[in-house]
Amino acid sequence: MADSVRYPFYLLNGHLPTDPETFAARPGQRARIRLISAAGTTTFRVALGGHRLTVTHTDGFPVEPITVDNLHIGAGERYDVLVTLGDGAFPLVAVAEGHGAQALGVVRTASGAAPSAAAAPRELSGRLLRLTDLRAAPTVDQDDLPPDVTHTLHLTGDMFSFAWRINAQSYDHRRPFSGITPAAIREGQRVRLELVNQTPMYHPMHVHGHSFTVRGSGDLFPGATAGDLRDPARNRLPLFAGAVKDTVMVAPGERVIVDFTADNPGQWLTHCHNAYHMGTGMATIISYVATSSS
Repeated sequence: MADSVRYPFYLLNGHLPTDPETFAARPGQRARIRLISAAGTTTFRVALGGHRLTVTHTDGFPVEPITVDNLHIGAGERYDVLVTLGDGAFPLVAVAEGHGAQALGVVRTASGAAPSAAAAPRELSGRLLRLTDLRAAPTVDQDDLPPDVTHTLHLTGDMFSFAWRINAQSYDHRRPFSGITPAAIREGQRVRLELVNQTPMYHPMHVHGHSFTVRGSGDLFPGATAGDLRDPARNRLPLFAGAVKDTVMVAPGERVIVDFTADNPGQWLTHCHNAYHMGTGMATIISYVATSSS
């Protein structure tokens, strides 16, 4: 399930699908489309009718270009894509996953009828960008070092109580340090976060004050417990040097591993960017602690 909140309308640059914004260009031009999800909860699947998308950046960092038909974008995520434009009027659609509705824009390079508000280009059923497809561009400076400290964040909650938690603890925004165990780190450490989604919902997880390298992504095995995840014999997930991001979508039943260098001392909120999940407890604090004196 993408998310539980259905909105009456989904907008692109403030426009309804019945009155879409039009982006004018000429046939054959190379265009950059910058996708920014300002959604509170919605996971969108984005495609441009008649075109494939070459992904060049995510969350402001360049990646090795990869061409796909469509991509998911969660709350707080950003993607840059390049397209070589054809001749016509093409629907730029952002389908609200699980809700049968969409936002719409029009890319126009020629005269002719505009796409309908319910346009469903075939690219929506084509190749979907996967997190494991993305690799940081060679120009991105990143540390390929083993972690000094690892924190596992179990993402839990349910639709009945609508209480969302990290490591079985609910974050109180009025009393930030009450009732939670912050993830303690020290300046200069290489930090690994294992994000484990044990719910049927998508969770776009955001770490304040840092960007991280995606190092692993895979499905949990059925019935996985916290003990299983600590067992090296069962806890095998191939590692890779992925994209550098600050927000990463963790799908239902998925585990994502990210690494970063602790180079920005402070007390940093880490949370699901779904506003309702964050507001009802799915957040914690990454806490820099003093380095022990020798």
